[in-house]
Amino acid sequence: MWKPLTVIAILCAGGAAAFRYMNTEDAKLEKELLTRAKARVTGLEEHQQKFKDSITEETAAAEATNDEADSVHSQFKTAESKRMTMDTEKTTIQRQIDTKQAELDALKVQLAEIGDLPELARQVQRITVETNTVQQEIAIAKENFKNLVATREATTKTIAVNKEIADMQEAEQMKSINASVTQNFSDWGFVTISAGANQRVNAGTKLDVVRGDEVVGQVQVTNLHPNSAVCDVLTGRDQIAAGDRLQVSEESKWDPAAASVATGATPAGAAATAGGEAAPAPAPAPAPAGADDPFGLDPSPSTPAPSDDDPFGLGGDSTPSAPDTDDPFGLN
Repeated sequence: MWKPLTVIAILCAGGAAAFRYMNTEDAKLEKELLTRAKARVTGLEEHQQKFKDSITEETAAAEATNDEADSVHSQFKTAESKRMTMDTEKTTIQRQIDTKQAELDALKVQLAEIGDLPELARQVQRITVETNTVQQEIAIAKENFKNLVATREATTKTIAVNKEIADMQEAEQMKSINASVTQNFSDWGFVTISAGANQRVNAGTKLDVVRGDEVVGQVQVTNLHPNSAVCDVLTGRDQIAAGDRLQVSEESKWDPAAASVATGATPAGAAATAGGEAAPAPAPAPAPAGADDPFGLDPSPSTPAPSDDDPFGLGGDSTPSAPDTDDPFGLN
């Protein structure tokens, strides 16, 4: 009986051992599986974390991309605006180019009409040199003319003075005298005075002898010396004394009008009429050309020189001015 029980016990022990072995193996396997599962869970968690990190990075990248897209869009709009502005400027510049081209074509036509510019430049330079030379010659001629006019005026004045002196000498008249009696030769009927030819005393002139405010006699010049003269005593032979003052008698006072009438010339002033009233002097007849101009330099020609006598355009204002009486060249 014990044998079956022993066998059963052995079988049960073997079964238990086998079961324990099997459970041990299963436990190991389960443990290994658990370890693997934990490792997989850890791997999955790491993968999940990596996935989350990747999603975060992609999200940030997407946001950055969106910002970049917005920036690119803004830059595109700016570039588009610049392109439109450049198109407008291009159109304006093209119009300017067309205008300048038209002007250039017109200038080419004008240049073709003008001819060779270097030759024209040489001609202009030559004309400029000739113009300067002519201006210098005109300036010299003008200065010479002024000198001649001055000489002529001085000569005219000298002639007029000498003519008046000659007329006074011929008329035995004088304007005034600054002299006195130096000696009275009463026995011989003449006196000497302290002025002569150098003081323009004229022979035949009658002089009043004055002492104070009284006329004491009258003498007439007969002989002239350089600085003295001899006079015949007309009245007051015994009253005249050395030192008495002399003055021109009224009958010997120089009268240009009377002298002109006496010589048949037109008087400078108005001629006296029979009634004592002054009559206007007749208009003088026009003198022939050059009659009053011994040098042929009459500075006041009756007909002004035409303006087209200036081939170089040096006459200044195109409107003719009043002729200059001292400038026959019309260059003042």
